[in-house]
Amino acid sequence: MKNSISFLMGFFLLLGLLASCDSSDLDGLGKGANGSFSGDKLALTYSGAPMLGKQATFYTSDGKKATIRLDGLLDLSTLLPSSGIPSVAMMVPGVIPGEVETELKDVKLSLSADGNSYTFEGNDKNNGRELTYKGEVSADKMTLSIQAKMPEGAWNGTWETSGKGAFFLNWDTKATIPVNGMQIPISSVAPIASQVVSQLLAASFQGISFLDDGNVTITYKRKGGAEWLTSPMNLAHYYIKDEKLYVQLNFTQIMAAAQTTKAADISALVKILTNMVEYMAGGIPLQYEQSTDGTAKLWLATEDAKELLQLLTIDFVQEKIVAVLPADISPYVKPVLEDLSAILESTTRLELGLQLQKK
Repeated sequence: MKNSISFLMGFFLLLGLLASCDSSDLDGLGKGANGSFSGDKLALTYSGAPMLGKQATFYTSDGKKATIRLDGLLDLSTLLPSSGIPSVAMMVPGVIPGEVETELKDVKLSLSADGNSYTFEGNDKNNGRELTYKGEVSADKMTLSIQAKMPEGAWNGTWETSGKGAFFLNWDTKATIPVNGMQIPISSVAPIASQVVSQLLAASFQGISFLDDGNVTITYKRKGGAEWLTSPMNLAHYYIKDEKLYVQLNFTQIMAAAQTTKAADISALVKILTNMVEYMAGGIPLQYEQSTDGTAKLWLATEDAKELLQLLTIDFVQEKIVAVLPADISPYVKPVLEDLSAILESTTRLELGLQLQKK
């Protein structure tokens, strides 16, 4: 028994010595950079533009090579005014379109002259895409630049809309809405709504671009403005899977770009996130058709449309919509918003989308 105890004590002592040697043998920073970086501790750019709402986890055992894991981070503090609200590393898109998590393996490290940081750069190929990355990491901050080339696809490029028929809405339901003392079937109002929205788009929305790095940008005019503007990079990305086009929204970056008043009602936020949870990481699935003449249709199909339109049943969201409705359209939209839950229950078909022309 004494010999067994002595052996165990010696074994654990040896493990302790090996562990201490492993740590002290590393020059400079050593394992001091191991950990996760986000918020102010992560300076991440994608295609040369800042990217928010992400985190990078760094790990090295020998100071020569590292593994870097990239994923999304939902910063709830951008949605609520309360302090101390945690970020949630789940249910949001990762850094690379279509990848909830990206792992860069065998990243070669170079120790800086002062020994306080590692620099690194390299390439990574996976899923038909290619990344080029470069960065620096210390004990308290990581700087990381990523350039991506996504698989070539039929949607790459710029697509424009026309004033006539740019937007379409197909809505089959038995529900009606009161307009000027009459009950009007929603299925009859849908074609009119398509024309109205198309006219509004003609004045404020020029087109949409699907870039080769996976970014989605739109060309638009601000209300009352005369100049066409392009939306910032990294608000939304896209990828193709199973013959659908998925649009991933960067919620943290969208809120930062919008600079809107934060939601004071936590229950409204919970409802929004609950309705969006299925679409937050994977993205919003869109059906599409493309023709040989360069025209295409991109739309939200019935089940997904019904799920996402549930967002419009939230009082907070309805208030925002009503506040921006033109006076001549408001009488048609308000009754739909007020009875939307019941209307969606009786809906058998709901498709809304865009008709586009390749530029």
